[in-house]
Amino acid sequence: MLWTLLTTITSVMFFTNAVVAAKNAKAGFGGYALAIIIGSSLAIGNAWGMDKLLVILADRACSSSETRQERLGRATCLLVLLWGIVGAVLTFLAPSAIQRQVV
Repeated sequence: MLWTLLTTITSVMFFTNAVVAAKNAKAGFGGYALAIIIGSSLAIGNAWGMDKLLVILADRACSSSETRQERLGRATCLLVLLWGIVGAVLTFLAPSAIQRQVV
């Protein structure tokens, strides 16, 4: 359940930051459409990648000791939170850069 929440939070952050970037750029209809496409594709890619990471972690955790499982879980949650922050910043900057190139 926690993993689903982390996946949802990071994916929604990607999408909303792309739309906020279009709003801050005072983009027209085309700018918003581009931001929605970019944000949606990054959010879907994030959800897919997080699901694949969960499968890999489940395979590794089954064959590890309890202390290693605990360390692996903590490190993974920390990395996911950091990925959410970095991804949100990149998602905020990407639509602006792409709109400047397209328009």
